[in-house]
Amino acid sequence: MTAEIMRELCALYHGSGGDTTDSDPSAQDNQMALAAIGRRVGVGVSLPFRERAMVMVLGNISAGKSTLINWLIGEPIQKTGMGIETRHFAIVTKGVRTSSELAGVSTVELFPQLRHIADKHPGFTDALICRTCPSESLSLVDFIDTPGLTDGDVDYGYDIDGVLDELAHQVDLILVMLDPVTQALNKRTLSVVQRIHKSVPNKDKLRFLLSKVDEMPTEEERIKVLCQTTQMLTSKIDTGYAFDLMPIYIPGAKDSTYLLSSHMSPNSSPLTVTTKSSFNDDQPTTQYAATASGAYTSQIANRIQDLHSEIMHTIDRRVQTALHSCKQDTETMIHKTKEQQSADKARRAYNKRANVTDRYYVFAYVACALLLSVVAICTSASLQDMCIRMLPSSRVYIEQMNTIGTHMQTVAHLESGLKLVFAAIALISFLAHLLSSRQKVLTVSEISVLEEYLSFLYGCKVKCAQLTKAYTHRQQEQDSTQHNAMSAQQQPIVNNPAASASQQVTPARVMDAWA
Repeated sequence: MTAEIMRELCALYHGSGGDTTDSDPSAQDNQMALAAIGRRVGVGVSLPFRERAMVMVLGNISAGKSTLINWLIGEPIQKTGMGIETRHFAIVTKGVRTSSELAGVSTVELFPQLRHIADKHPGFTDALICRTCPSESLSLVDFIDTPGLTDGDVDYGYDIDGVLDELAHQVDLILVMLDPVTQALNKRTLSVVQRIHKSVPNKDKLRFLLSKVDEMPTEEERIKVLCQTTQMLTSKIDTGYAFDLMPIYIPGAKDSTYLLSSHMSPNSSPLTVTTKSSFNDDQPTTQYAATASGAYTSQIANRIQDLHSEIMHTIDRRVQTALHSCKQDTETMIHKTKEQQSADKARRAYNKRANVTDRYYVFAYVACALLLSVVAICTSASLQDMCIRMLPSSRVYIEQMNTIGTHMQTVAHLESGLKLVFAAIALISFLAHLLSSRQKVLTVSEISVLEEYLSFLYGCKVKCAQLTKAYTHRQQEQDSTQHNAMSAQQQPIVNNPAASASQQVTPARVMDAWA
């Protein structure tokens, strides 16, 4: 349901539904799409509408970033190991083929929001790759695997700090992974986290994970490292709220068996399970890590459930924000379209008034010219002879006009005055025409297009309301189902390796509700 809603919204913005992995969404814009209409009426959509949420994973080298992404999607799509791909930004997204890899230029075309980062930071494009996977785990989320951060003069070939800062403003969730086994918090990681936390408007998008806690020998050491890392972070970062550092580990990660059938059901991942109630928030957060011998180590706090919940909440917020933005954008575009129609009507009314004024001046100009011609004929013998030669039948009238001109002593003065009036009217009419120049109006086809836009926008408004209602109803149903499941499952997970798959917490039982 959620994936369908996001596809519908993407279709409203870009004129075509479905996955945008195979092409640039901005290239799919047509006239009957919100993005294109927004450009036409002056309502900017800052970035192309993204169908999926975006999660960025950063941390020091060997913190388990790639392993976490592989485990979440249920595919070994990212290479793992110390120092693997320390220069590259790898985006993992849904595609047709497994492990299909795109180079930097193609990746920028696929994700247009990265174009300004590529232009601003030379060398970033060369270090950017995109790997695709047909897994349904990626129906609503993309992952960015970042280079491992390390102290010292490491040449990444581009300004990695600047790139991370730019990406931090675009992604929906930032997972900061800290490795207590090698080096929980190096100076470079701390510096990056400080800067990102200070610059991003939404501080809540940062989540801190203490990884590989199952590799620490004793509970006392785990608690010690957890407290030390928390103290170090809180001394450098003013969170303004209770700081939360989540200890996690991936069952089977130490011996690279975390994607085998003993830890994961076929064709499944943490993002594709059957019900949202697979995790019971009232249950203890104790998980069980598989060892090489097949035994299980109990009583190791693993908040992988909480990480799942954070990603779930991020997707929920993404959908809610998208629905709200669609409603606001549609209403703004309707308002702007009506403004353009009103402005065109006002310009047409102004032009109509200017045309009427011009007619008055033309009438006065012609009347004055006729009167001036009559007076000239009355006082000029040469004009009288010319008129008689051209029109002999006018002799009677010309003689009468000559008689009038002979007996009127003021005709000469009248002629001079009329000439001045004629010249004044001519000048005034010319100036009036210049000052009242016609304003540009829309053509008939442009007016028709605006009407089509309004019809489409009103349809989008109705569609957005329907999607919002469907999403709200879906959330209420899921909450009710989860509440009933939690009420029916009040017993803790049994520490029994031979227990059924429905009782064991495996990656296959985490997040099907996303789609």
